[in-house]
Parts: sequence; structure tokens; C-alpha cells
Amino acid sequence: MKRNSLFNLSVVLIVALILGSGVFSTRHGQAQGLASPQVSDPLEVHQAQALPLGDPLTNEFTYQGRLTDDAGAPIAGPCDFRFSLYQSSIGDDPVGNVQSASNIILDEGYFSVGLDFGVDVFTGEGRYMKVEVDCGAGVYTALSPRVRLTAAPYALHAVSTGALHGNPVSDNLPSEGDVLTWNGGTWFPLPPASGGAYANVIVVAKEGGQFTSIQAAVDSVTDGDFDNYYLIWVAPGRYVERVTMKPFVDIEGAGEWTTTIQYTGSTTDTVGTVIGSDAAALRSLTVINTGGADYAVAIVNIDDSPELLDVTVLATNASLKNIGILNRDHASPWMNHVRVTASGSGTTYNVGIENSYAFPTLNQVEVSATGGYISAGIYNTADANPLLTAVTSTGSSAEYTFGVYNVDAGVKIRESIISANTGVTQSGIYNEWDGGSGVYIVKIEQSEIRVADPTQPTIRTDDNFVFYVGASQLGGGPVDTSAGGSARCYGCYDESFQNLGGIGVCP
Repeated sequence: MKRNSLFNLSVVLIVALILGSGVFSTRHGQAQGLASPQVSDPLEVHQAQALPLGDPLTNEFTYQGRLTDDAGAPIAGPCDFRFSLYQSSIGDDPVGNVQSASNIILDEGYFSVGLDFGVDVFTGEGRYMKVEVDCGAGVYTALSPRVRLTAAPYALHAVSTGALHGNPVSDNLPSEGDVLTWNGGTWFPLPPASGGAYANVIVVAKEGGQFTSIQAAVDSVTDGDFDNYYLIWVAPGRYVERVTMKPFVDIEGAGEWTTTIQYTGSTTDTVGTVIGSDAAALRSLTVINTGGADYAVAIVNIDDSPELLDVTVLATNASLKNIGILNRDHASPWMNHVRVTASGSGTTYNVGIENSYAFPTLNQVEVSATGGYISAGIYNTADANPLLTAVTSTGSSAEYTFGVYNVDAGVKIRESIISANTGVTQSGIYNEWDGGSGVYIVKIEQSEIRVADPTQPTIRTDDNFVFYVGASQLGGGPVDTSAGGSARCYGCYDESFQNLGGIGVCP
């Protein structure tokens, strides 16, 4: 085989660079059984020529080479060519279709042809191209060895499909830590499944998902059970609809205030923007009720106990009562990293979280109730007994403001901040007996109980209440037991860290 001169190699390189593609060298020996022609060393294989702006990219790439005779003289042609792909350099293992180029005129032996084997033949394995030529003899002669195709066709494959395994990839921007998940029609960026893999993932999105409605996605699940959990992942956007959750179906957004579920108020407080379910979770999104009716309730759990994690909740603009989260009739939801606000200046009641004969667990929860006639961060009634750990609960800007308001109900509070700001009547924790037959226990440990007005009671207790406070700060007025009940304080101190009372005696 005759080698190219440095001059001839440079010419080919310049041409390839003008065409805007990489150059990959291959070597051919003399065609067996053919006095002439020869293919000069090297032949060049590269991508398709640069197309004018706006033209679609195709699967074609350009093959260039030079034919010479035994003496090294260029062949003028015309010549016919055949090109076939193989899986190996010598085996009988063809793939794809055969490409032909007829009556090719050579210029000083140089030729250039466009080849399109399609995209399906380039799937990641090695490919070798057999070149056959007939320059007037009436018979094709195979040149040897086969040409090994390298990177350019595979680069074309990646650009032309914009896909994985030939399937489209969503245009949605991923968040940090997301992974590509196949949803049946598109590769979609999703966060890894929390707490283990899900049997099924359903995507809700404004565009490109399986559903545009969260409720439609929930209703599509008919076979969920303990061994077949579903995750409904909700892409960024505001979804104006009421959502009723279903067992074994978690709903997860793209982040608080990134994914929002929003709906209007109701004539009853048992209907909210989201209605919870047992054996289900709500995560990484915001739930809003915009009111416009008697009640604005964002999340309602009636005899159901979902998990709420990284959720922001807002209820506002009701004429009678705004409630961020309502837990009723044995509901025992678990809430972690939840932020709740109930607000409205023209509303009678603003309650961040209301528990009625319910037993929720709150951990690292921030609750705020603002405005109206009565404003209570957390309101417990009808034998409710929630557990609060690392909770901040505040009532403010109302005629009556309470951090925690207990009516015939108990509560356990640990490492929390409970406060009441402004208002004619204020109390950090207000305990009221309303005729219930039980004895209601309130326990507080390592917490801060505050009121803005130092003349108002930090804690107020009533008949049928037993109150225990340990290792806690009481900021504001004294503990008021004038209405009855009993209180025990151990190791308490004021906002200046001065000890309050004696052992078991409240200030």
C-alpha cells in the first residue's frame, strides 16, 4: 500500500476542517486481485458537513479517500462504490443496509461520498466498514482491511436523538441530586425515592408528564398496597385543584413554593385543599387555601394519618375561620419540617393547627396564626393530646391571642417556643375547661413560654387541668391558677434567667 505524502495528508485535513468535523485516520492495503486502483493512506471518515442554520441534522456522514494505481498515479474514474457495515474487522457479521454510490468522478484520485446507515446500527458496539470499488471492470473488488469507524457517527447518534436508548429526555431542568427515571414515555429527572424504591412513579407536569392533574394521577392508581407503593411526583407549577389522597400513594413536589396545590374555601371546615389518607405521605410542596367562603382549610385529616414532610401550608381570606391543618376523629398524622400560617384580619378565628380528638406528632414545625378575633397557633380540643417537639407556635394581632389553646384537651411540649404577641387577652398557653369529664394533663419540658405583655399570664389554667413545667423559661406574667386546676413548676426561670418560685411552686 502506498502511503500519502505529508502534502497530500495536509490537504485532506484542511478540507475536513473547513467542513467543520473531526478527522479519523484509517489504513487500507491494496485491494486483493486488483492491479489498480489503490486507496492512499489514510482514508478519512468524518461527520456530515455543517448545515446552514436552521436545517435539521441528519444521520449522514461523509467518507473521503483517494484511489491510486500500483504505481501511485491517481485514478480518474468514474468509479462505482459499495459500502457495508460489519461488527468485526474480518468476520461474516454484517449489520444494517448496504450503501451504493455510482458514477463517482474522481479529482486527482480524490473522492467524497455521503453515507447514511441510519441511527439504529450505532448502538455502542464497534463497527467496521467494507469498501468495494468498480472502476469500469464490471466487477466489484473489496479493499482491505475494513475501515474501523470511530467517534464521529456515535457523536451524531447522541445529537440526533437527544435520547437514551432512542427514547426522548424531558426538557425539565433537574434539581441537585435528581436521577433520570423512565415514566413510560420519557426519561424524566426525579429525586431518588425516599425510604426505599417505589414500585411505580407517576409524573404530573404542566407539559411532558403523564398527567396534568394531581387528582387524575391519584385516581389512576387502583392496585396500591403495602408491597406496591406508588409515588406521584409533581413538577414545578401551581395546580389549582382539590386533592384527595389515597392509601399507598405518596405525593411529592419539586420543592416548597416550587410546586403548589391551591384551592378555594368551603361552607364546612371538613373540606380542604388537600384531604389526607392513611399509609400515604405529602412531601416537598406548598398547600394553599385562598378562602372566599366561610372556611379556608388547607389540609384536612379526618380519621386519617398521613406523613407531612417539608410542607408549607397557608390558609387565608375566610369569613369565619382559617385553619392551616385540621386533624379530627382519631387522626394521628406525623409532621416534620412543616410551616403553617393561618391569617386574615376580617376573620373571626385564625388557627394554625387544630386538633379535635386527634393525636398528631409534630417535630420541627413552625406555626403562626395572625389577625381576626381569636388567633391561636395550635388549638387542641375534645380530648386531643398531641406531642410537640422543637415546635414554634405563635398567636398574634388578635383580640385574643394564644400560642397554644387547650379546651378539654391535653398536650406534651418539649424543646419548643410558645408565644402570644399583642391582643387584649394574651397567654402563651391557655387551658380552658368546657364541661369535659376527663382530667387533662399538660406537660412542658425545656421550653420557652412567652407573652408580649408582662401583665398577662404566661400560662393560664382552669378546673380539671393538671399542669407540669420543668426546666423551662417563663417570660411574661405569672402562672394563673385562679380559675382552678393545679400547676407544678420545677427549675423554671424568667427571661433574665432568674429562678422562679420554689420546688414545685409556680410564679
